[in-house]
Amino acid sequence: MSRFELKYSFDSRWDNWVRDRLAFCAAPTDRASYEVNTLYFDDSQRSSYRRKLDGEALRSKQRLRFYGDPARPETPVRWEVKARHWQTNEKRQTWLTAEQARGYMAGDKNVGQPFVWVQYRREEFQGLGCRITLDTELRFKDFAGLRDKAIRRSVCEVKCETKPDFHVLSWLTQVATLGPFSKYGLAMEALGYGDPE
Repeated sequence: MSRFELKYSFDSRWDNWVRDRLAFCAAPTDRASYEVNTLYFDDSQRSSYRRKLDGEALRSKQRLRFYGDPARPETPVRWEVKARHWQTNEKRQTWLTAEQARGYMAGDKNVGQPFVWVQYRREEFQGLGCRITLDTELRFKDFAGLRDKAIRRSVCEVKCETKPDFHVLSWLTQVATLGPFSKYGLAMEALGYGDPE
């Protein structure tokens, strides 16, 4: 699955302002609002994180994504590999059982080691020919559960199969910055991992 993305990040105090204005151009999907818990994997050199810091045009990251509480065995979970190829993102994903997910978390799948959890509330909309998501209540935790940090940032993402009009949702620039926004990168910084060198 390949697509174009626009990301608008902003201070969380603007959450309701953005949500109210989205209602004029997009409609909530059937999923509407749900909790997401994502566990990111990397190697011991944190190569994925470093490629992100360096702004490499060709890069990828691997993650387990839980749609709900990871501690509940009935929570839907999938393995994702998200690759960046210049201006487009490609995502490969596979739904897993709870037992399969535990295998990844235990290091049985040779996909690197689990580093950080990223938790947020996602609201999903459809409009302007695109899928639009609003991610709020961001919280980061290390895999061992020793570090936990909430941040006052939110992100609105516009995801389209064809290159979107950059004027779509241009009103967001009144309060938001249009540009890259990596939850994984922010989590690594917020939890004090930094550059391994």
